[in-house]
Amino acid sequence: MALTKKVFLIGIGGAGMSSLALLAQDLGYAVSGSDLKNSETVKKLKKRGIKVFLGHSEKNISSIKPDLVVYSSAVKNDNPEFVWAQKKKIKTLPRFAFLSQLLSSFKTIAIAGTHGKTTTTSLVGFLLQEAKIPVYVYLGGENASLKKTKITPKSWVVLETDESDKSFLLIDPWIALVTNIDRDHLSNYHYNFKELKRAFKKFLQGQGKRKTTIVCADDNNLMEVMRSLKKQRFLTYGIDNPADLMARNLSFSSLRLKADLYYHQKFIGQLEAPFISEKNLLNSLGAILAAKQIGVNFSQSLKVLRKFTLPKRRTEIIGEKKKILVIDDHADHPTEVKTTLNSLKVFGRRIIAIYEPHRYTRMKMLGEKVGQAFGSADVIISLDICPAFEKSIKGITGKKVNDWIKKANLQKPVYYVKELNEVPKFLKKIVKPNDLVITLGPGTIKGLAQKIYQEF
Repeated sequence: MALTKKVFLIGIGGAGMSSLALLAQDLGYAVSGSDLKNSETVKKLKKRGIKVFLGHSEKNISSIKPDLVVYSSAVKNDNPEFVWAQKKKIKTLPRFAFLSQLLSSFKTIAIAGTHGKTTTTSLVGFLLQEAKIPVYVYLGGENASLKKTKITPKSWVVLETDESDKSFLLIDPWIALVTNIDRDHLSNYHYNFKELKRAFKKFLQGQGKRKTTIVCADDNNLMEVMRSLKKQRFLTYGIDNPADLMARNLSFSSLRLKADLYYHQKFIGQLEAPFISEKNLLNSLGAILAAKQIGVNFSQSLKVLRKFTLPKRRTEIIGEKKKILVIDDHADHPTEVKTTLNSLKVFGRRIIAIYEPHRYTRMKMLGEKVGQAFGSADVIISLDICPAFEKSIKGITGKKVNDWIKKANLQKPVYYVKELNEVPKFLKKIVKPNDLVITLGPGTIKGLAQKIYQEF
């Protein structure tokens, strides 16, 4: 235990940072921090007795005089609190470095991959909770299926990692599960996909604690890296390619999926779960294998997955009003957008996709590939770029992204709506009964689906 060592978190209101704040508090730290706005997350932290300053100022941190300062990836070097800590020679750590220190003595299951981490982490945590195995889940999102738990010395830790800043290499899990490797988050890899794959190779190798490594056999980039580790034993899962755990005979309804599962070619039962895409079926297979490694048998997992609910903003059905179905999704990378839109075809409706491009660097790297993601959409509305914490890049604008989408979808209506708050009014001009409206993106578009639904 930390014995009330004082830690100050800059950017405490973010999903990962707020989870870290609560974890540190559970482990005995005196926690405080700062954030730009008084969000619902910040309010929850305050209810737990954590002091949160609104805005960033030297006065905030100097009044606390912490022993350690932890900062999120959004924090710049000129942040006044960060500058004060440097000037006073107080130890500073990025979020995941502090997290890896906190968890070094625990048995961990770490989930890595470009896409699907939050859902897969939720699935593994849910299976262990339902099996009454002591578990603490560190998640980069929200999931109503997961019970709030405090960490104990006996807890397994299920951990969503982050490859975007290479921080996933700081953790040495007992069990590693990798969902896929895609061309994203390359800014810390000199925009070199080979460098990203080398980082995943290092993660797959482990550092000494590794007992089991689980990988998706359907992801070609991941399998290429895996084959370069010839002496290492992997457990695999898949739908299309041969694997240890396989799903066959898939069937979809508007809200559920069914599939027959085979382990080493032997039928082990039927999976039935409340989601509608192959990507979440794959995530489920990985989670089932991970849970099996620590004592949850296949029949247990298949039974409880029927009542699992997806994390917030992962093909989340907001509601249906005036025969118009509204869905919200976190997807922004073309691979995610394409997969999500493909999964919606089971509804048999006209699909109106509302897309907020995310980060200037990502749009510059992807270029015209962005437009190729919307093949399953019938109508496309794209918005201005959400910068996250990035500075603008000359020539990379929301209008430019819209041009790329138009070029790849010449036979479809493609609209550009610059301001987020103009979307509901514009949408009313083009929406029809029986349409499906989906909002896409991880940035400021969050909450737009609820607003659209309320205004119909």
